[in-house]
Amino acid sequence: MRQWRVGSLSMGLTLIALGIVMLASLLKGYTIIEQLLNWWPIILIVLGVEVIGYLYFSKQEQPSIKYDFLSIFVILSLGFLSIGVYTVASIGIIPRVTSMMASNNYAVMLPDTEIAVTSDINNIVIEAPAMPLELKSGTAESITLFGKGVFVTTSEDEAQEMAAKSGIKAKQVGDTLYVYFEEITRWGDLTMGVRDLNYTLVLPEGKQVEVKRSQGYSSLLTFDGAAVTANWRIDGVGRIRVNVDKDTNLAITANTYRQGLRGNVEWQVTELKEGEVTGNIVFGEGQNFLSILRGQEIEVNLHN
Repeated sequence: MRQWRVGSLSMGLTLIALGIVMLASLLKGYTIIEQLLNWWPIILIVLGVEVIGYLYFSKQEQPSIKYDFLSIFVILSLGFLSIGVYTVASIGIIPRVTSMMASNNYAVMLPDTEIAVTSDINNIVIEAPAMPLELKSGTAESITLFGKGVFVTTSEDEAQEMAAKSGIKAKQVGDTLYVYFEEITRWGDLTMGVRDLNYTLVLPEGKQVEVKRSQGYSSLLTFDGAAVTANWRIDGVGRIRVNVDKDTNLAITANTYRQGLRGNVEWQVTELKEGEVTGNIVFGEGQNFLSILRGQEIEVNLHN
């Protein structure tokens, strides 16, 4: 007497349907992941119809359904698969997965942001962003931000919308202007956002500048020594690169570990406790002063 293994027909029909849908997707370029995850309960319906249909239409007085190891394995596999898909669908991962699968990299220019710097402002305090930052000196009485980023999104328009949210904000307290960078969603963990971003910040001349690390990030900070036209202080930024030329008038003091002093210049090193050192170097008459505290990697390069 022929015995029926429960789940064999369901598994066969499921595999056939899945193969047909995937083949159509490859030939026509359809996106099927979301549809498949939305229609997953059909697997359980097919399995139930198979059991009821066999019992109902069987011509035997006592239909024999065999629950052997293979049948139990198929049923458990379909059951756990259904529970897994339901869990994924219920916590909202499906839209994020499908969006990430349809995403691309788009290089987008950031919109320029400009903040006026009045004559009563003597100090500028900058919260370093989580992305590479280059500082430049300008003649205008303002702070200007521009840059370029690579965004992981489903369209270039969406990348433009994300880029439009970038920028800086400033608040004046007395003679000090505090500058903050707008946060942009970062790409990763099934989240679309910015993957690479490089800022350029143009500062007015003759102002005292302090750059502080924001939220523990240690992205690269780059600037020319000629941009330091007053006393500058950099605290805890991490990676710092200063480019100077033979006409620069700049004195640099840097506190870090011995291996953190880098570049093609000869540092005057004073040993401190527990491997920490102070590195000093003077270019020209050293009219302007740059103090670097808690830097992890300080690279100073002299260009002829």
